Amino acid sequence: MKIAISIIRKGDRFLLVKRVKNEENLNWVFPGGKQEFRETLEETALREVREETGIECEITGKLGYRIHPDTGTETYYFSGIYISGNINISREDEILEAGWYTKDEILKRITTDIYPRVEKYISQPFPAA
Repeated sequence: MKIAISIIRKGDRFLLVKRVKNEENLNWVFPGGKQEFRETLEETALREVREETGIECEITGKLGYRIHPDTGTETYYFSGIYISGNINISREDEILEAGWYTKDEILKRITTDIYPRVEKYISQPFPAA
């Protein structure tokens, strides 16, 4: 099983969701989920953001891969940017809430090991337009 995780940036904030079930100590997480048949990992990443939050985004890069230390699954991390939409949780059986958070707010919410490349990415200053 492969999992795609999206780290979506909107200005200086990132999209985070709170799961209904706290499995493997994963309560607050970046949007993501299982790859479906005939779907690329990038497609999985986009679909999961849309399904979990109603947000449309664009994948801008691959941050890396690891065997997740809490779940043991192959986990792929993607960076992305917000395109459009307002947060609208349609998977109420899976997602309790969602929002845009700063790095400091994220580090207070995520209670497990953050993949070092993700932490580095969310630590980078937002480029001025």
